[in-house]
Amino acid sequence: MLKWSEDYKIGVLEIDNEHKEIIMRFEKLYSLMREGSGHDYYTEILLFLDDYINTHFSHEESLQKQINYPDYENHKKIHKAFSDDVIKMTKTKNNSPITNDDLIRLNLFVKNWLLNHILIEDKKIGEYLKNTDISD
Repeated sequence: MLKWSEDYKIGVLEIDNEHKEIIMRFEKLYSLMREGSGHDYYTEILLFLDDYINTHFSHEESLQKQINYPDYENHKKIHKAFSDDVIKMTKTKNNSPITNDDLIRLNLFVKNWLLNHILIEDKKIGEYLKNTDISD
């Protein structure tokens, strides 16, 4: 199971708190799946991810513009692909029963995001911030 650690921090409180929230949601999904009751949480976590896309991505992209982050366009494309995947998952599950395969796919989808996006792509933003003198 993944848990919040300092490794996820990029050094911007609002962004770090939003990252903590998605990790806590992932932990809950993982725990409920182990108990055999993750099906009931599926819709709730998709609703959370929809909100996460709208708020967190906006915050992150706004920060990137503000600091003239050089990889902004690529980062925005990655956000768009994640958003498209969440929308697709939401549409395909509309009113149909949640299967174990659905839960596993969602679990792996979020886990991949945490490991590959936050720990790699978002950490680059934190490194850029550390190495750039932004003192206005």
